[in-house]
Amino acid sequence: MFALLIRGRAVLGFAKACHAGPTVLVGINVPAAQRVSMSSIDHAAWDALLRKYVDRRGNVAYATWKKSAADTQLLDRYLVALSHADANLRAPKAAQLAFWINAYNALTIKGILREYPTTSIRNHTARLYGYNIWKDLQLVVGGTRFSLKEMEHKRLRTLGEPRIHFAIVCASQSCPRLLDEAYQAGKLDLQLKTNAINFFAQPGDFRSAW
Repeated sequence: MFALLIRGRAVLGFAKACHAGPTVLVGINVPAAQRVSMSSIDHAAWDALLRKYVDRRGNVAYATWKKSAADTQLLDRYLVALSHADANLRAPKAAQLAFWINAYNALTIKGILREYPTTSIRNHTARLYGYNIWKDLQLVVGGTRFSLKEMEHKRLRTLGEPRIHFAIVCASQSCPRLLDEAYQAGKLDLQLKTNAINFFAQPGDFRSAW
């Protein structure tokens, strides 16, 4: 419980209510019998969309993308395909990393397209009350809902690959670039290495401690 003072009057409430926002669910609840390993998920649709709408610097052509009903629907179908993955089924670490990186980035793009036109993702990150894109935008994977925050901290971080921080993007100029292709298990190491090098090659991405 907390007490909120409004014009001299104490109003009681529950603290967690301040953090509640309207949940936006993406994907579908797939029956257990129809779920597959993450290594079986096809990322070709996401790859095609990235190659079409993302340039070499990682800039996204949101306006053009949103105007295309076919491609916004293709993104939705890809996110539904991700819902068929089951985190409890065995998959190589590289396949798991590729899956969650692609899922994180695709859900972020979905969230921005939903709000577009918008001047900043920070316009959709309410701290006290209302919609917070990091918590309230959720993708259903294997019957479980995952927010962007949960994908990063409960899935990607637990896989022990520090270079994920150069791969997942927050739709901001200050973030690492969005790669113009989907992450794939077969070339994941090269993709992570390439984006890490790119990040440190940008003078604005870090500051010296000296």
